[in-house]
Amino acid sequence: MNVLIERLRGVRRLDCGIDHLPGDYGLPVFGNSFKMLADPDGTRREMYRRFGPVYRTHFLFKPMAILLGPEAAQLVLL
Repeated sequence: MNVLIERLRGVRRLDCGIDHLPGDYGLPVFGNSFKMLADPDGTRREMYRRFGPVYRTHFLFKPMAILLGPEAAQLVLL
């Protein structure tokens, strides 16, 4: 198992343009999917506390940016 994890860590992520955002991609391949599926509200609260209203994560095999709250939404909409 350790060998597999080390090999997956060596895999380069595609640059999707959000690497400059604070956040945590989580486990290789699966990202934060298990945490988000088990406790979506708790995971969002924890990430908000750690990284603020705009952060990056990896969910269901895709990197994504999460924006929480009216101020973060305003960044996108205006």
